[in-house]
Amino acid sequence: MGTRQHPNLHALGDLVGLQPTVNYAEHLNQVNLASWGPRTIPDYQILFVIEGKVELRIGTRRLVLQAGDSCLYGPHSPHQITTLIENTSFYSVHFQWHADSVDPLHPAHDIREVSPECALQEPTTYTLDLWDANVIHFPPIFRIPSLGPLFLPIVDEYREQQPGYSLLLRAHLIVLLTTLARSQIVQQTQMERKKIAPALEAISASPHQSWTVQELAHLCGYNPTYFADLFRDLTGQAPKVYLLQVRTLKAKQLLLSGAKHADIAEALGYGSVHYFSRNFKESTGLTPSQFRMTTER
Repeated sequence: MGTRQHPNLHALGDLVGLQPTVNYAEHLNQVNLASWGPRTIPDYQILFVIEGKVELRIGTRRLVLQAGDSCLYGPHSPHQITTLIENTSFYSVHFQWHADSVDPLHPAHDIREVSPECALQEPTTYTLDLWDANVIHFPPIFRIPSLGPLFLPIVDEYREQQPGYSLLLRAHLIVLLTTLARSQIVQQTQMERKKIAPALEAISASPHQSWTVQELAHLCGYNPTYFADLFRDLTGQAPKVYLLQVRTLKAKQLLLSGAKHADIAEALGYGSVHYFSRNFKESTGLTPSQFRMTTER
């Protein structure tokens, strides 16, 4: 995960420093077809489709959301929302990422209709800084079905407005936005790990081979120095350490299956049983025999 230049990039700040405020929250059941916009809003909106289909026109893109899909945009992105089929239901939450007050400020008075020409303006990509100097990017549409239940307490608190509701709205919104951020971290990490996928697959398929950095880098098409740095960034380990961990995992599986130490040492590319036992103890704190006895209790 790293920064990437974008013509319409807007930094939201630091994840751990968020002070979000809910401005509006509702569960909408749209029986008939309806459309909102083209328009701009004064805050941010996240919409989660429960049932049916919703079209989001943002910039030059036409995106169709179905059950389990969400969209996110802010005051910098003209857009239009249209239900495509009858009996479409969705959650809609308007919010600010940072606000001193927890009290909702309804966006209705500052929503502005725009011309179709203005609506073609390219949408803004929002970024959020992480604690490790990395940055995550929020796309205008994403699929995270597990977000659905997190909207319900926000809608309930907004509707009922019991004492302290505005503070609870912030708390529930922090949970929602942090869950969203985590999902983007996982997704971006998975995308980044594809860069070293050939090396990971080779190690997994042939842990007995004494892979060198040069060989693994060649599989991925990288310079060895760049590959070693990239591998460490994405796995948290040097290639050699990662290979030894894979071997240890395979060794545990073979030990549990009842394989002999000599056979395991040979299968995993160790020069001798002594070398295998020494490496296994360095990785696990137990000798192979101790590990087997511990699991048999």
